[in-house]
Amino acid sequence: MAMLFMFAQLFPERKAIIVGKPISVQDMCLASVVVDIMGIIMGFSGIDFAAHLGGAAFGYSYFRLISSSLAHERREKREQSRSDGKDNGSDGSLLRLLKRT
Repeated sequence: MAMLFMFAQLFPERKAIIVGKPISVQDMCLASVVVDIMGIIMGFSGIDFAAHLGGAAFGYSYFRLISSSLAHERREKREQSRSDGKDNGSDGSLLRLLKRT
């Protein structure tokens, strides 16, 4: 769940195909939170729904925590590539940032 929420924040415009229909990743996150909250309220086995909500909260908050560092690193990389006359596009800076933590 944490990875889904981080992915939705990194790529908000991406779509996923669910039962043959495209749905935005953000809508999928919202739907999963609603299902988990309803599961807790209706009294189903609460530990799994609570674990999903905990994972969603962790993914959201961890991304918010590292997003400023990620933006700063991307900005530096972009400035460096412009001064070198190169445009590297995707540089994997998120992976490097996650490996450091």
